Amino acid sequence: ARNTGTEVATGEYLYYLDSDDEITLDCIETLMKPMIEDNSIELVQGNHRVRKDDQEIIYYKGASSVIISNTNDIYIHYFKNHHIITTAWNKLMKRSFVESHQLYFKEGILHEDRHWMFYVQKHLKKAYICKDITYYYHIRPHSITRGKEKTVGNSYHIIYQDILNHLTRGHEKTELSGYLYGFCKPYCIYVNEVPALKDTYNLYRQQAKRFKCWYVYILLTLVGVLRRLGNPMRLLKLLHTIRWRLMELPDV
Repeated sequence: ARNTGTEVATGEYLYYLDSDDEITLDCIETLMKPMIEDNSIELVQGNHRVRKDDQEIIYYKGASSVIISNTNDIYIHYFKNHHIITTAWNKLMKRSFVESHQLYFKEGILHEDRHWMFYVQKHLKKAYICKDITYYYHIRPHSITRGKEKTVGNSYHIIYQDILNHLTRGHEKTELSGYLYGFCKPYCIYVNEVPALKDTYNLYRQQAKRFKCWYVYILLTLVGVLRRLGNPMRLLKLLHTIRWRLMELPDV
């Protein structure tokens, strides 16, 4: 649906909204303002609230909006600060940016936003993170992304195989480190249902060794050993929490 909409779009900007979510009345107007003031901005991301079980969580807790004006900062805000989130929704983008880099969604998989955002951040040069809430994301227990284990596991296999085979030159270590937890969690959960994830795991270790990313290589090896002995999910959660605490970032 997103690809079809993108192909037939004629406007200057693109915006994706999931069918079970909401936008604020001034969403598009708010996100357009930075682009009108600075025509070199390729993407504007709004803030959002997560609604789950009658509770609301604000994602971006920054006191002010942030402009990101070079490739290195893009990587910092995507992989380290996580201010640029791994979703297609609530991002206003120049249609010319999407079309020139052929940023279409891989079809036939779940969690396709993760695959799509890998290529978005690879090409993105200038972005703006807006502190204003423009989107309400609803977490539903029976959404399409919560499908059968084999389908979900196979999707992660396809996504990370492609990412690991197309690491960005000069940023390989950042990407290998940045995707580590995102890969290890589904690997531990779905590898019994989808044995092909073992091939992706081995490729991940090979790439970590190739680019001398020893921190990633050691953790992957440890996860592999612990998985054979039992369930390493507690270790993964602990490492994830320690990572956030060391960086003094909110665990959002």
